[in-house]
Amino acid sequence: EEEEEEEDRREWKAMLSRVERSHAEAGSEVWVVEESEAQGSKSGRRVLGVILLADQLRADAIGTVERLKKMGLRVVVMSGDRPQAVRWVAEKVGIHESDARGGMLPADKAAGVAFLQLEGRVVAMVGDGVNDSPALAAADVGMAVSHQGLAVDAAGEAAGVVLLSEKLAQVADTLELGRATLSKIKQNLLWALTYNLVGVPLAAGVLLPTYEFSLNPSTAGAMMAFSSIAVVSNSVMLRFHKFGDKTIQ
Repeated sequence: EEEEEEEDRREWKAMLSRVERSHAEAGSEVWVVEESEAQGSKSGRRVLGVILLADQLRADAIGTVERLKKMGLRVVVMSGDRPQAVRWVAEKVGIHESDARGGMLPADKAAGVAFLQLEGRVVAMVGDGVNDSPALAAADVGMAVSHQGLAVDAAGEAAGVVLLSEKLAQVADTLELGRATLSKIKQNLLWALTYNLVGVPLAAGVLLPTYEFSLNPSTAGAMMAFSSIAVVSNSVMLRFHKFGDKTIQ
């Protein structure tokens, strides 16, 4: 009997050692216990094994993080999973350990967003569940990842942007498109301002006394129409914007 107990202890220690080595990768664990009749001082329970459960990385996770970093963005992970599992995922995708935060409640995630904003940062939050809703609402830009094209319950309501597939690459695509759109707006404003600064004085006859030159009404009208065409054409060029190594047409 003593030999059996010693053997049980050795098996127990070996199992704990294996669990400890795999613990960092597991999001959660399930212990399998066999119930039996108690004998003497024994509890009547025997551990048969441990099932370690972990989420798989999305296929485009590493590439998306790389793209975001190339855009000059800081990537932070805030999760309700165990801190060890979160740090393991962060290491795999190339996120610094100090930016990997696990064991967070929904209120903690919202507080994390608020803290980053207090540092003067503009925060975009990406989430796919009810637990992410407070943080999505608190962020400057909330992005809800949909499942099969459907917004995720409260997350879709709290977010300003709903990504219509489960591909994380859409996060980088959305930010790139936003930057490209803002760039087009600035270009159009600069073009319109410069065009009018030159065209309006000419139409008013500022060169008429010196050079006997002015724009007649028909020419001025045609130039204004050309200005509108130029602005619209520049905006339409967004259809050919390159996302990463792709061109959307």
